[in-house]
Amino acid sequence: MKALLYLEYIMTGGKKLYGIILGIGLLTTVLPPAFLMFYIIAGILLLALAPQLMSLQRLKGHFDRYTLTLPYSRFETVAARYLFYLAAAACFTVWITLLFALFFVIHRDSVLNGYLFVVLYLAAHLFGGIALILPLTFLAERIGSTWPLGISYIIIYAGLLKIVILAIFLIPTADSTVIFSPEEKMLTLLGPPFLLLLSWLLSRAFYCCGFKQKKVIE
Repeated sequence: MKALLYLEYIMTGGKKLYGIILGIGLLTTVLPPAFLMFYIIAGILLLALAPQLMSLQRLKGHFDRYTLTLPYSRFETVAARYLFYLAAAACFTVWITLLFALFFVIHRDSVLNGYLFVVLYLAAHLFGGIALILPLTFLAERIGSTWPLGISYIIIYAGLLKIVILAIFLIPTADSTVIFSPEEKMLTLLGPPFLLLLSWLLSRAFYCCGFKQKKVIE
């Protein structure tokens, strides 16, 4: 399992890329507020796109054949990929929370009342996007075709458009307040866990059912 997690880490860029992303995030805290929101939106987009982009690389490199040489079952492959992307999304959520807090320390004239729920709202979109994309990547790798990944583009950019429109109203200004309806709050809290559970079951069905562990003949 550890090797599968490390493989995903290397495929998504490794410590050099993550270091650059963290450095840009720190820089946005001393810039005007629009830069911070743009950084958060870009981060959500990249994290949501990462499973799809990595799946394309696996299809091109015939990764499914390589997995036959590994001492891991398909169930473990699914579990490792979910664990990696959910951990990445959780870390990014904590990171943007810290960036918001640092931003308000530096820019004392900017206020966004209820910003912690704003972070939760953005994180819900991130977790929901990952939950929708991962089953499509496993389906694509199972059938050896890229058309399921085309659907993921539609999902990602439709969600991105919604977040961009929302972000226009989330840019911190003097005494700004964002109000969410009770329905939006409930959907934010309950939607991602439900989607992730359904996503997990679909991914296991797409990628694991109908397969038997094969032996590699030397």
